[in-house]
Amino acid sequence: YRGNFSIAAGHLVDTYINLAGWGKGMAYINGHALARYYHIGPQFTHYCPSGFLQEGNNELILFETVYPKANRSVSFMAQHLHH
Repeated sequence: YRGNFSIAAGHLVDTYINLAGWGKGMAYINGHALARYYHIGPQFTHYCPSGFLQEGNNELILFETVYPKANRSVSFMAQHLHH
């Protein structure tokens, strides 16, 4: 899966990507390997340093190896989500 998102000038900060509901695979941000994810956990949010991001257009690629169990949405958060 490939998607794009934009970050406004002056809003570039460290963030967390929420992949709850996805199956199993790898996440890449702007060509950087960000995280391995798995629907059984234990982690569903993954740290994304501001150095991986850029003002303006950004690309997220999810190399999904099984079908996601829930919706196919991704969200970014200000802090780590604990389960």
